[in-house]
Amino acid sequence: MQAQDMRTVSALRVETSAGEAVERLSDRALRAAAANPDHSQVARGAIAAAMSARRIAPAPWRVAVRGFIGGEDLARGETLFFGWAQRARLSLLVLARLGTLIFAASAAGRGMGADIDLRVLLVSGAATLAASALWLMAATLQRRPARVFIVGGGGEAAVG
Repeated sequence: MQAQDMRTVSALRVETSAGEAVERLSDRALRAAAANPDHSQVARGAIAAAMSARRIAPAPWRVAVRGFIGGEDLARGETLFFGWAQRARLSLLVLARLGTLIFAASAAGRGMGADIDLRVLLVSGAATLAASALWLMAATLQRRPARVFIVGGGGEAAVG
């Protein structure tokens, strides 16, 4: 909802009267429109007047998304995304894939009449299911997202 409020309103990009477009904006969208660098100077003046009339204090626009990384997480970003938890998830995935290969080879060998013990087939199937279930839980219950979406303006210097 907050990211949608920051969208560029085409009527506010042109250097003409923007009064009608500004009146249609909600308070939250009005505050975000004031911070949008794509809007014209005329539109920014109309936005400032509307904010004053509605008694909305200008404030820096920020996206607040629960679960995203914060400033304190950036200092430990390398260990956050590539630390022991990532290595554990990767190990579980490798075990699940290896177990699947062993199970498939055992089942194919048994189907072709090879002398493969049924216990090998059952143990490899159970190990595959267990590793897959643990990997799925570990991937689902990550404390931080695996991908980060950066919303910002001001060009490369602000992102850098």
